Amino acid sequence: MKLLIIDDEDAVRSRLADSLGEIQGLEVSSCAPRAGGINQRILEGKPDVIVIDIRMPGGALDLVRTIKSGTHPPVVIAMSSSSSIQYRVACHNAGAEYFFDKIREQARLVEAVAEL
Repeated sequence: MKLLIIDDEDAVRSRLADSLGEIQGLEVSSCAPRAGGINQRILEGKPDVIVIDIRMPGGALDLVRTIKSGTHPPVVIAMSSSSSIQYRVACHNAGAEYFFDKIREQARLVEAVAEL
């Protein structure tokens, strides 16, 4: 299974990649939104799961909507350092299957991926 982490913080991408990389059979890659070409990377890499920070520059919720509008879209796991109910609802409405607080719920995020 292929998983792509999209986050603007290098430390978060690295920490998540290390944690998720321990899951047997999971191929983890990551990118920053400023790297450009996220849509192209998703099209070419065809990840089964995307973990995305919704509070990134550039409108992550719009990206989630775009991802989910395709044929056979990947599972989207939204995360943010702000876990207010408004963010959770917005992510759900955009099409994300899961939402986790990226600071306090990282272990739960890893568990959810392991169960996919």
